[in-house]
Amino acid sequence: MSVSKVCLVLLIFLICVSTFISAGFASTNKEEAAAAIKDAEEVLVEAYQTVSTAESAGANVSSLFEELDVAGNFLAQANTSYRIGDFEGAQSFARNSLQIGSQVYIDAFRFKSLAETKANQYLLYSTILSIVGVGVVIVFSLLGWRAFKRYYYNRVLKMRPEVLLNESK
Repeated sequence: MSVSKVCLVLLIFLICVSTFISAGFASTNKEEAAAAIKDAEEVLVEAYQTVSTAESAGANVSSLFEELDVAGNFLAQANTSYRIGDFEGAQSFARNSLQIGSQVYIDAFRFKSLAETKANQYLLYSTILSIVGVGVVIVFSLLGWRAFKRYYYNRVLKMRPEVLLNESK
C-alpha cells in the first residue's frame, strides 16, 4: 500500500470518527437543551401559579408579572434556538428563564406570606375593635338606663295626688 492510500484511509477514518463524535456531542447537547427547556417551563408554571395565589391573597404582584414576561421571552427564545439547532443558545436562554422564574417563585411566595400576615393582622384588629365597640355600647346603654330610671322615679315621687271633691250632689 502506498503512502497516499494510507493517508487517504486515515483521513477518511478521522472524518468518520469526528462525525460520530460530534453527532454524539450534538445528541448530548440536544438532550441537555431539551431538559433545560422542560425544567424552565415547569418552573415558570409553578411561578405563575404562585404569583396568582399571591395576587388573590392581596399582594401587589405587578412587578412579578413583568419578570414572568421577561422569563417567558427567554423561554420562547430557547425554544426557537432549539428548533433551529442552536442547542447551546437554547440551553443559555433556558437557564436565564429558569433563573428568573425561580426568583419570581421565591418573591411571590414571600409576597403571599406578607399579604396573608397583613390580612390576619387586619382581622385581629377588626375583631378587637368590634368587641370593644360592643362593650362600649353595652356600658353606655346600662348607664343610660340607670339615669333614665332614676329620673323617672324622681319624677313620679314628686307627683302629688290631688283629691277632688265630688260636687255633683
